[in-house]
Amino acid sequence: MRAAGRRSHPAARESDCCSFFAFTFTFTFAEDEDEDEEGLVLDVRVPAAHSSVLDGLAARAIESSPRAAS
Repeated sequence: MRAAGRRSHPAARESDCCSFFAFTFTFTFAEDEDEDEEGLVLDVRVPAAHSSVLDGLAARAIESSPRAAS
């Protein structure tokens, strides 16, 4: 990721703020042309002592997801 892009990315900002976060991005691809399962998966990990912080972020992400509205 370029330096300017990295600074503005939410994962980079969280890492700067809370160094205990570990982020992994994985690209997914549809196995069949008829499937619409291509995308980007963000895996976020924290030590057990900080699981409540991650739980709170996950809840906010779910609430703001376009899929939650449907």
